[in-house]
Amino acid sequence: MKKIISILLVMVLALGVFAGCGAKTELEGTTVEILEKINENAEVQFPLGTDNIDAENPSYHTGLTTEFYAENVAEGAYSEAMIGSQAHSMIILKVKDGVNPEDVASKIFTDLKPNKWICVTAEHMYVNTSGDYVFMVMSYADATSTIIPAFEALAGTVGDAQEQSNKE
Repeated sequence: MKKIISILLVMVLALGVFAGCGAKTELEGTTVEILEKINENAEVQFPLGTDNIDAENPSYHTGLTTEFYAENVAEGAYSEAMIGSQAHSMIILKVKDGVNPEDVASKIFTDLKPNKWICVTAEHMYVNTSGDYVFMVMSYADATSTIIPAFEALAGTVGDAQEQSNKE
């Protein structure tokens, strides 16, 4: 009887170890649907346009080259202010199987410019991961203060954020 209990206990412990492997996320739906949920939960106060990222020209929204995007990203969407003088942009990317989302997040953080609109600059930039997803928001500090918690609540488990403040 003791052997059976010992074997069962070892099996339960081993199952627990393997259950903890791999990144988990609560994100469900298309990347456009995920951004729409984040916008709704964050109650963003200006008009937004949300759509799929054009894989032939992803640089404006992501900072990534067409080649890097094609090799690493399975699906992506953006949500931006519909008025060009509003420094607000969000993206979410689902990376391809076998791709490390942290590598993609780091590349976005390095290559995407908070002043891509030329006449305005985002005050705050935040890039993070959840499972196979990479999320980025750059906007006014008051907007990111509601968007970041909305993403993190929707995602469940998130990685280590990369953040930059440009507020003077």
